Amino acid sequence: MYIYNSNNDNFTPLHVTLPSPLLHVGDQRVGVSMVYLVVRPKKDQTAEERIDELSQGAIFDRLRQVDANFTDRIQPLEGDLCLPDLGLDRKSLDILEENIEIVIHAGADVRFDETLAAAVQVNIRGTRDILDMAVRMKKLEVFVYVSTAYSNCPRREVEEKFYDPPMDPYKMIELVAKVERGEVSEDVLMTLTPKIIKPWPNTYSYTKALSEDMVKDYGERLPIAVVRPSIVIATHSDPFPGWSENVYGLNGILVACSLGLLRALHLRSDYVGDVIPADFVSNSVLAVAWLTTKEKSDKVEAEAEKKHPFKTKIYNCTSSADNPITWGLVNDSMYKIYECYPPKRGLWINCFTYTRYKFLYTLNVIFYHVLPSMFLDFIFILGGKKLRLLPVYRKIQKFTEALSYFTTNEWLFFNYNMRHLYKSLSAEDYDYFPCDVKKMIWLEYIHDYGKGMRRHIGKETLDTLPEGRKRMFRITILHNIIKTFFYLFWASAIYFILVFYRFIEPIDFTAMLTRN
Repeated sequence: MYIYNSNNDNFTPLHVTLPSPLLHVGDQRVGVSMVYLVVRPKKDQTAEERIDELSQGAIFDRLRQVDANFTDRIQPLEGDLCLPDLGLDRKSLDILEENIEIVIHAGADVRFDETLAAAVQVNIRGTRDILDMAVRMKKLEVFVYVSTAYSNCPRREVEEKFYDPPMDPYKMIELVAKVERGEVSEDVLMTLTPKIIKPWPNTYSYTKALSEDMVKDYGERLPIAVVRPSIVIATHSDPFPGWSENVYGLNGILVACSLGLLRALHLRSDYVGDVIPADFVSNSVLAVAWLTTKEKSDKVEAEAEKKHPFKTKIYNCTSSADNPITWGLVNDSMYKIYECYPPKRGLWINCFTYTRYKFLYTLNVIFYHVLPSMFLDFIFILGGKKLRLLPVYRKIQKFTEALSYFTTNEWLFFNYNMRHLYKSLSAEDYDYFPCDVKKMIWLEYIHDYGKGMRRHIGKETLDTLPEGRKRMFRITILHNIIKTFFYLFWASAIYFILVFYRFIEPIDFTAMLTRN
């Protein structure tokens, strides 16, 4: 694929701002001349050190074989979305304003439990500052904003269009500014947050809805496109099947299930779970950048002929409309994968249960999470060990509760613009930048997904598979023994209660033995 540079008559590589998930595809396949990454430094790592560490990841193995010096085309700029102008110094701002032709803004605070003030700082104010920066970029060809398909989640059918925001984003920025100045108490804002964001389930999707409205305003001045991916999961094929290195969202649930930590889930097994592989999202973003640039150049001709002008387009990068898969199929398929590829560090067998009913889910949590963790913590205390499971399960419970909104509801995301994008690609680019979810075979993908999580998140190669199977065999025997005693205990308890209240007559075991 080539990005057209309207400043000359040739197809040329462009200077692109890409977040880390897009680096591999952007560098290897598009052939960019320079990638500028705005990177937040950590306490013990500079921006350059974080990029060096990132570039050593497995995702770049194939790229290193082709070009060992690919990092020479990556320029990290130390910044932070929480800070005004991203915290960039004047020199960095000048570099961006003079050189950038494509901006892909995918940075966000994706934590569902983030405070409203922090989410606004990153997802709304940070987006505004990047848009203001883009206005000053002299060579800008396109601005791609990566949102989320769930930015309008109170609607069960979501089209590729802007919707009215729940609140003016600029007023929300000013409200948070008052909190920062001490004019409004942060505790008051936290108390009011559930009422402010209702009916949105979390601050992430709420602030994304406001950010989209801001992007719509800037679309009058900038060539903007919006990509809305749904639940992003491991890669389909690029750089290899099943690659992922984070435990956010669905990844976290599946990893916890594979280790035997997560035993209870709240979901509708018959509902469609809209998931999309990470490489499909990256390919879609780059394809959207190309198509927007092309349509922008067509706009010049259209305006000359007084036809319809260019306008901001939204692309729902989702699977529910073209190739749906239910949560039940995902979970049942993953269960079989875990049986074939058990982790050697598994704590228990993979035997999670799910239900659509909140009451039954709560009972499952008590019996499968709370009581066992309390019992084991008591054993650990007696043995003088510091390990505690109850705090771990509190975090798991908080995490699964946040996700239950998405596993107990169902959406239909229309994707007419995405389908138009597929048709706009040449046959070569269609194969080279796969993003058409209709081509996916879910059962094959889930098999690669399960293996990939074991390899890339669990850091366990196939060499450890015999060890994992031996461990799981021993744990299975222990599990069945405990389960047998558990059922015997409750059967005995129920029997004695019924006898005590004379609902039934006691069984005369002596007489039974004598007859036999």
